[in-house]
Amino acid sequence: MTFPRLTATALIGAALTFAACKNDNGTAASACTGVPATVKDLAGLDGCQFVFELADGTRLQPVMPTNDDAANPLAKFTFTDGKKVTLGYEVQADMASICMAGKMVKVTCLEEQP
Repeated sequence: MTFPRLTATALIGAALTFAACKNDNGTAASACTGVPATVKDLAGLDGCQFVFELADGTRLQPVMPTNDDAANPLAKFTFTDGKKVTLGYEVQADMASICMAGKMVKVTCLEEQP
């Protein structure tokens, strides 16, 4: 019968998957593969609010989620000036804002850093 072999294979695969989600020090690996960024409050500029600033000074303006977009990483994110994050994003070349402080981006993953 192949059923026991299939079950053993599935269990080994699951164990390897969980093991791959750990760092060398045994802590859980980051679920967000992205770049380090810092939240910046640009409310002093016309039409601006919060942006993400990358290490090279590039600023990214996030497209904010709609009320029915609970899966969006920004849906429950609290913006605070100076907060460190890891950010995954897609540039939205067909969008613009009044702020003009950087590229408009759709955030694909977001993880707060200590």
